[in-house]
Amino acid sequence: MSETADAAAARSGLEREVVQSLMDFYGSRYKDVLALIEKDPSLKEKVSENPLVIKAQLVYSVETEMARTMEDITERRLSLVFRGPVSAKALAAISEICAEAARK
Repeated sequence: MSETADAAAARSGLEREVVQSLMDFYGSRYKDVLALIEKDPSLKEKVSENPLVIKAQLVYSVETEMARTMEDITERRLSLVFRGPVSAKALAAISEICAEAARK
């Protein structure tokens, strides 16, 4: 039986809306994004309200999906440019995550 958004939200400490967004976007892979939060709770931070994006998604894009540039994340991994204007906060967070990955 698959986990409900309510159950995953309770388990992860995220808002139900955030978990539902992850489930809708990633399918069963939403659990991989939640696993990143278990390791680093700061990744719960929202970087965009519309579309709803948290830092863990940026890390997942870089570490799992091998994204290397801001454009790769905004256009191909999270399709942000097709879902509404990309906020300055989101762009700054993406830039930070990409820079961290480049230093590794």
